[in-house]
Amino acid sequence: MQIIELYSDPDYVTNVVLDDVMYFLRLSWNTEGRFWTMQIQDYSRVPLLTIRLQTNIPLLARYAVDGLPSGEFVVISKSTDISQYDFAENYARLVYVSEAELP
Repeated sequence: MQIIELYSDPDYVTNVVLDDVMYFLRLSWNTEGRFWTMQIQDYSRVPLLTIRLQTNIPLLARYAVDGLPSGEFVVISKSTDISQYDFAENYARLVYVSEAELP
């Protein structure tokens, strides 16, 4: 399991290596709706998928998109809602479970 460090900035891109493949994650805070979205981009910065971050559920399981990471993302939190500052203050964590670690 890989913890992905996230921030409270309302819109930013971070790069991560997942299962030996480089991806870019664009995190955006929706001020009106009060939720985070995450866009997964390949190494060329081509968008593959944009999803709303929700807690304690597999985020990729329902998508069949070529080029996505082979593992699974999960937001771990004791709350069902994620505030703009929860990732930066460690009330919520985005984790990646590699393909090898999946049941």
